[in-house]
Amino acid sequence: MSDWRALARALAMQCLTQLDVQGPDFLPEMDAFIAEANVTSDSKSLAAELTRIAWNNKQVCDQYIADTVKHWQLQRIALIDRAILRLAIAELLYRTNVPIKVVLDQAIELAKKFSTAESPQFINGVLDAIAKKLQELGAAEPQVRTTEQTPGDKTTTSSETSDETSDTSMNPLDSDF
Repeated sequence: MSDWRALARALAMQCLTQLDVQGPDFLPEMDAFIAEANVTSDSKSLAAELTRIAWNNKQVCDQYIADTVKHWQLQRIALIDRAILRLAIAELLYRTNVPIKVVLDQAIELAKKFSTAESPQFINGVLDAIAKKLQELGAAEPQVRTTEQTPGDKTTTSSETSDETSDTSMNPLDSDF
């Protein structure tokens, strides 16, 4: 059985990709797109939340990307990779109850499943540099940054947080939705 959070991230990545292509015209259709996915209601809820957080903070996420990949224009980064990076950066910044390792691992798994063979290494390098920068700025602790609730963010209990890291042996994205 796949982890519902990983499925939510995959669905959010798909929504962010649609938004990148269609722009805000996709927003009215996003809820229907998510509703049609063959995932649990918890996955659908989290996917909608993650998509909105990442899309509403796209400029901030894009600035972190631009500051990290200095020799690349954002438009030259593959569409899927941009969506994965925006999703992960939004989680690092605005869902601080999720451990950094989980955010990075899930982003790498998305890249393995949905992008090119080189993408996991690229995603890892960019996100690792951003996570280190956030830690240096004091915005993050090495494991779990804080349990404070951000606007639109559900408070996660310690058991939910540990569930995020409990099964790293299986690929949570193996099932289709």
